[in-house]
Amino acid sequence: MEFIPPAPPLDVNALQEFAERVRIRSASQRFAPEFVQSVNTAASDASVNQVPPIEPPAFVESNAEFGQPDGQSNLVLNEDETVKAATLVKLIEKISSTKTDVKMIFDFLLTYRTYATPMQLLNLLRERFRCPPPPDLAGSGLIQFTTEQTIVRLKVVNIVKHWIERNWYDWVNEDNMVDAFSAFIDSWERHPYTARMADQVRKSLEKRRQNHGRAEFSAEPSGVAEDNRARVFTIKPPPPEWPLEKKPEKLDIFSISTAELARQLTLIEWDLWEAIKPWEFLNQAWTKKDKETRAPGIHTLIKHFNFVAAWVATTLVSTEVAKDRVRVLERFIDLASTCKEIANFNAVMEILSGLGNAGAFRLKRTWADISPRHKVIYDELKALMAPERNFSAFREQLKSVNPPTIPYIGIFLTDLIYINDGSKDFTVVQSEAGFAVQLINFNKCRMVAAHIQLVMQYQQAAYNFQLLPVVEEYVLHHTHAWDDDFVYKLSQFVEPRPGSQPERPNMSDAKPVPAVQFQTDPREFSSSSLVIEHSLVVAASTKKLIRHLVSVDRFEGLASELFATYRIFSSASKLLRRFASVLKSAPEESAVASTPSRIYKVRPKSFIVRRISALLSIWFAQFSGEIFQEQSQTIISDWLATTFAAYDSQHVAALSKLLEVHVKRASVGASRPSTPPPKPIVPSNLSGLSSITDFHPLEIARQLALHGFEIVRRISTGDIFDFIKLDAAADLLSPHKAVPPSIKRLFEHRERLRDWIRAEVTGKSPKKKLIIFEHLTEVMKYSLDHLDFLLLQELYLHLVSTPFADVWVILSTKMTAEFQKFKDLFNGARDREALRFRLSAIPSNTRSLPPLGWFFDEIQAIKKIRDVYTPESQDENEEHTSSDEPRPKSSVVHFSKWRRLANFLKIMDSFKIPYNYAPTAFVLDYVTQMSLGRDEAPTTSRQARSATVGYGPAPPMASLLGASIPIDFDDISSLKSARLLSAPKFP
Repeated sequence: MEFIPPAPPLDVNALQEFAERVRIRSASQRFAPEFVQSVNTAASDASVNQVPPIEPPAFVESNAEFGQPDGQSNLVLNEDETVKAATLVKLIEKISSTKTDVKMIFDFLLTYRTYATPMQLLNLLRERFRCPPPPDLAGSGLIQFTTEQTIVRLKVVNIVKHWIERNWYDWVNEDNMVDAFSAFIDSWERHPYTARMADQVRKSLEKRRQNHGRAEFSAEPSGVAEDNRARVFTIKPPPPEWPLEKKPEKLDIFSISTAELARQLTLIEWDLWEAIKPWEFLNQAWTKKDKETRAPGIHTLIKHFNFVAAWVATTLVSTEVAKDRVRVLERFIDLASTCKEIANFNAVMEILSGLGNAGAFRLKRTWADISPRHKVIYDELKALMAPERNFSAFREQLKSVNPPTIPYIGIFLTDLIYINDGSKDFTVVQSEAGFAVQLINFNKCRMVAAHIQLVMQYQQAAYNFQLLPVVEEYVLHHTHAWDDDFVYKLSQFVEPRPGSQPERPNMSDAKPVPAVQFQTDPREFSSSSLVIEHSLVVAASTKKLIRHLVSVDRFEGLASELFATYRIFSSASKLLRRFASVLKSAPEESAVASTPSRIYKVRPKSFIVRRISALLSIWFAQFSGEIFQEQSQTIISDWLATTFAAYDSQHVAALSKLLEVHVKRASVGASRPSTPPPKPIVPSNLSGLSSITDFHPLEIARQLALHGFEIVRRISTGDIFDFIKLDAAADLLSPHKAVPPSIKRLFEHRERLRDWIRAEVTGKSPKKKLIIFEHLTEVMKYSLDHLDFLLLQELYLHLVSTPFADVWVILSTKMTAEFQKFKDLFNGARDREALRFRLSAIPSNTRSLPPLGWFFDEIQAIKKIRDVYTPESQDENEEHTSSDEPRPKSSVVHFSKWRRLANFLKIMDSFKIPYNYAPTAFVLDYVTQMSLGRDEAPTTSRQARSATVGYGPAPPMASLLGASIPIDFDDISSLKSARLLSAPKFP
């Protein structure tokens, strides 16, 4: 179902065209009122609702006189004394007078293109600034005029300043406008009160020209402008969920997690949404024949809307197996729901539009087989985006959503169409002399400006997600989207009407719905020092990596990966030297056009200076902990004050302050919760503790979560680097191995929990074991409620192990079914969507702890990838043939390895938010006593077991629930954003 915004017919008969030509005359053109009335009446009778296109009129006011008295022929006021209608000259007088307000200036600058061009407006402002005194003025009158003249000139300067800083898109790509602005600003030097502002406004002009003047569009006129405005977030984005398959042509909607697909779709649409310029909303430009040039941003977003809707419908009807088709339908419903959660309402409407396509909606049997939960979600989404009462439900929802947000653009376009249909751009009034005079309808301008400002408000806060080029390329280049007719024919084939069996439609009849074409970074490139595959840097020397970073359009994700892992293959001082080298060799603006490049656009020095400034901001704001650990703050500060100051002295102080603030914050560590913790649940008899059942399960979960957090908190990035560098996967507890103490302490914690549980059940009867089993199950429920996967996984492993085998024989059916939910959580199934959808999403900064199995499995997977890239090591999972094999010496880093490590570090950082519980000693003392209270000495026991432990989790243990259960946490980020069971209620 294509989204085509409602618009009036575009065909206009001769009478209406003639009436339009009459309406767009300037105020200096006068017609007899009877003539104007007759023309307007005839045009209205021909088509009451027709609003023909209004082009900016010819500039007929070049000799306009300012200072004429207000009268019916040039100004009409509302009851509140605001301007209702006026000539263009009188409007400029009002916005540059002593009584004007800033809002009127903003409304004027947003809508003036309806009745003038930028150059025409600039010429009128120059005339207003000149403001010569009348020839016969002298004495006190001349003194008063001079005072008023100064005020007017300052007002004009203020208008120009607002225009340059807030409405730069009006003039930035027009060289004649830049030259005209410069000449106008130079003229201010001749006047003492405006001379001091000339330099400030000139700097703003140059800054805007440099930052935005090189905006480029793709091969299509409606492409997305290159974003030279670096967005620097002070917090890291949520860890991306990379698909296992790295080739976009092999991806499908099930090989990408719903959360990540929604994020990447949102990043695509944010680029399109942010690229829309305010002037595109004027005069219904998106409905005209030349909409590609008059409203390129809106046109591109509508084009993308239609593409996604067609992709959804095509994917659904192309799935011939009925059960698979139900899964596809449920998947898109979940995708729409996830888009709603991240406030991308435009994508929600795209998916609903695709599911509402005639070919998709007629699949009655498919719709009937979806789960009740998906039916509820779909009905809720339809109710939210329903067009009844002018999208009243969605408008209410939009008011309560925090940015970033991508609203459904259709509501703004519909509102503007209603405004254009209900109000004319020009109002004809009768002058004192009895002639018809045309005035600009400024009341309409205010209404249009209010809607444009609302759009601009939602363009301010961007999404802090990491771009995954492989997913973007899949969406835009490796999906199918066909026209409605072919989709309907396919729908009839896969689900025919009763008694009919149509033939499979011929693919040659399919008409593809085109996707938006971005001018992206290179997808494939290979040289001896830089390898790019599917828009991802696979391998690079440090030198080429830095040069690539300062040149490509989208750099934030690669920058985060570099700053998270550079200490393994480089150092802060080496990175700074590379930055200095790039700055030194950067070409000036005049040399850029003649400089060839094979893989990316050559950037001028001004661009590279701004890019390095943005890179440094990301480094200081997001990775201050690494700077603090490496103790490189002094090196960076000195480099800023000496080397970088020579290129960008304006921002050195701000960058130095940013570095100081964030490193100081990193040195302090995570802040403790400000709210008081809940009161501990103390056992009634502390002197007689002999069993786990003497403790409340909630307090056990709390205290073990606190202890686990303290262990995980001490694992630094440097410890992980050192651990990964270890070649041999031997005994973690062996004293002669250089295992970082913090990681060894994590493994010892696991051993202590294992000893404790075994001590609890040793020598116990099955019935007593059952009581302990049920108590530990309650602890697991609370651990899941706390998102303490560290304790949760260990308890699960022990409860399905041999010591509890006789418990499963007498376990109740209810308890078995309840425990089955934990098995579903840890069974490593490929498709975990059922789990994700049963869980309620929680913020990414929620307190949580990682499962130990995932921690060691992920490190082991990273260790398998070669450090140095060779053509034979393109497979990320290729292992070294021998632990003693010498590593090849090369300056080309296998960046795929460090990309995976960077993602792992992001997830580990999210586990370092402290729990808000009061620490008590009785639980940990009891656990320690039980774990060390065995017959053999604890040291001997651990050394005896160490030979079989290795790096990974404990071997799978037999269970009466079924076969051995492999623990698989390759997708821990999805588990972190989830809850499975609510905590049980205790009196």
